[in-house]
Amino acid sequence: MTAGPDGPAPRRADPGQATPGPATPGPATAVPGLALRSVTKSFGAVRAVIDGTIELHAGGAHALVGENGAGKSTMVKILAGVYRPDSVDLLIDGQPVTLHGPAAAQQAGLAVIYQEPCRRPPRPPTRTPGSGT
Repeated sequence: MTAGPDGPAPRRADPGQATPGPATPGPATAVPGLALRSVTKSFGAVRAVIDGTIELHAGGAHALVGENGAGKSTMVKILAGVYRPDSVDLLIDGQPVTLHGPAAAQQAGLAVIYQEPCRRPPRPPTRTPGSGT
């Protein structure tokens, strides 16, 4: 290593040696942070969810996908405490939890951000408030 006016020159990594990179999340834990298992929910004669299951692990990206009428929104509303399921095993960090409404879901650390359509058209950049134009 040689010294320059600003101190020692940076050290180059050996080509056969791994260099540290950005921190990445470790493997998913065996116990999911949130598990919704064996969910059933009916609205009268309509069975909205039959034996639904989802497990979410920390550090990962998750998606709830399915056809229209598959029960995605119903599952989310059960997690948010909006709907009471006919049956469910809900676990947070492996511990059983019973939700008796949205406030209980929030106290348990569950929050839902609902997707709403834009109610007004987007403004062009030249007419954005605060832009000075």
